[in-house]
Amino acid sequence: MKETLEKFVRISSSSCHEEKVAELFRQMISEAGYETRIDRMGNVYAEISCGADGAKKIMITAHSDEPALAVQGFTEDGFVRIWDWSGVDHKVLPGQEVVIHGTCEIPAIIGILPPHLTKPGDKKAVPITKLYADTGMPADWVTGKVKIGDQVTFKKRFSELKNGRVAGCALDNRLSVTMLIELAKKLKRVKLDVDVVLVCTTQEEIGGYGGFSAAMDVKPDLAIAVDTTTAEQHGESGKSYLPFDKVCLDNGPIINPKIRSAFMNAAEKLNIKTSEYIFSSTSMTEADSAWEAELGRPISVVSIPVRYLHQPVETVDLSVAESGVDLICEFLMGLPASLEGVI
Repeated sequence: MKETLEKFVRISSSSCHEEKVAELFRQMISEAGYETRIDRMGNVYAEISCGADGAKKIMITAHSDEPALAVQGFTEDGFVRIWDWSGVDHKVLPGQEVVIHGTCEIPAIIGILPPHLTKPGDKKAVPITKLYADTGMPADWVTGKVKIGDQVTFKKRFSELKNGRVAGCALDNRLSVTMLIELAKKLKRVKLDVDVVLVCTTQEEIGGYGGFSAAMDVKPDLAIAVDTTTAEQHGESGKSYLPFDKVCLDNGPIINPKIRSAFMNAAEKLNIKTSEYIFSSTSMTEADSAWEAELGRPISVVSIPVRYLHQPVETVDLSVAESGVDLICEFLMGLPASLEGVI
């Protein structure tokens, strides 16, 4: 899993610009022995048939886009004004290395005044309106290669930590895309009584539009979103921070309780530790999109706890992600052809 995840993490793929991740996903799914197709939203589908006519369909999605910035303008001396495109944590921007995706990939840095020149008492986070990307080049060179609206992403990094943990950009949600690849490999070796459609979706970070489109396309009898969630980290715990070493099964008004119960039974069978995230309205994942595409469609969410979400050092315990794959596979193997008792 680690090698596959690193390949996905090292690709820049902001919302509405997911083509490179889609292509790698198609390649890896094809190598696993499945045919793929792509729709006009950029979603990539891999259909796994159980061989029975009229079989129930289970759709499992993972989004491919990442938080990113965009070029908003230029200064007379060549600095690039930036703006949020899809949910970057503004607090961590100063001091970051970024890549501007103009006519070519242009390295840049985002810097702020050094502490020697900062006024006393002016120690708050610098607003994005006062942050600029510096390419090191003059204005005429910059404006010849960069235009307003071009994407700006964090410089890609992937670090192996101790204890089976890794850190890097865009684990939200390349981790789950990687899990779909691993799941596809496992499903080659098992017998199912339902059809499964794996979908690498687009535009989740800006509204779940790819997930909505996929649900309209597949019309699944049951939909599962695989995503990341906020993990416990130093000094932070509580209902919004999930145990770092457990697979999370979301629970809320639109989560189907029978599906969640089936997941819990599968987890108990495999001795997989799980946690529960309670939400009050929607899950803030693309499972919501599947539910909205056909109100009342049975949905569930499997989440992997990740520290430092939407920052370039997102961190995960890979053993938890591997357990998540095993859990989803066991859940699918236990589904009856009729889905009776599950939806």
